[in-house]
Amino acid sequence: MPLSSRALSTAAVAAIVAAAFGVSSAHAQETARGPWEGFYFGVTGGYATGDADVEGMLRQDHTDVGSALVSEDGKADLDGGMVGGLVGFDYNLGNGIVIGGVADMSWAGLSGVADVEPGVILGPTDYRVDTSVDWLGTLRGRIGLELGDALIYGTGGVALGGVDANLNVVGDGGIGSDSNTQIGWTAGAGVSVMLTDNLMLGAEYLYVDLGDQSYDFRGYGDADVGIDMHVIRGSFSFRF
Repeated sequence: MPLSSRALSTAAVAAIVAAAFGVSSAHAQETARGPWEGFYFGVTGGYATGDADVEGMLRQDHTDVGSALVSEDGKADLDGGMVGGLVGFDYNLGNGIVIGGVADMSWAGLSGVADVEPGVILGPTDYRVDTSVDWLGTLRGRIGLELGDALIYGTGGVALGGVDANLNVVGDGGIGSDSNTQIGWTAGAGVSVMLTDNLMLGAEYLYVDLGDQSYDFRGYGDADVGIDMHVIRGSFSFRF
């Protein structure tokens, strides 16, 4: 074989070896990243407890629309279950660090009753405010530590909740209601475990503060309602 041909063959072999080494290195790097990368979606379910702080200015006498507005405050204990869905994305930075984002929406069955009491003037009307959180959504960032098939993470972001407030006269039924979407923040932590190459099981805790929102009870006055809650829930997801 002429020298030029041997040189060409050697160069070709060297190029093939280099390409194979490059592919092998890329594959090794991808494998080293582990399972914590890509999109996933799933279902969630859990339980929540919390408080609804009510600060109202209500008619002293609900039968007299001309009666004075008086300060009446109370607190409702909220509790109930929730179920919903989620979608998220993770990116593995290497060295065991994983970042990502997740959005979720859940139907919620939280409710409670606040017996509001006059803070200034005693009046003939005894009020209560029934409060419920009908749905909860969050949009959060995540940062976690990969431990093989497990991921421990912290999370935080924006929270939104659908809240109903109903004004009732004790012994006489409802006289006014209002609904709002309250916006606040959430933070928490969780753990996820890969059961297979695609199936993932998770558990997390979230503290949710939905802030304060004003509720208008027509001619009977209004009230500011502040919502905060503690959420514990599990998830079952598919990663692809």
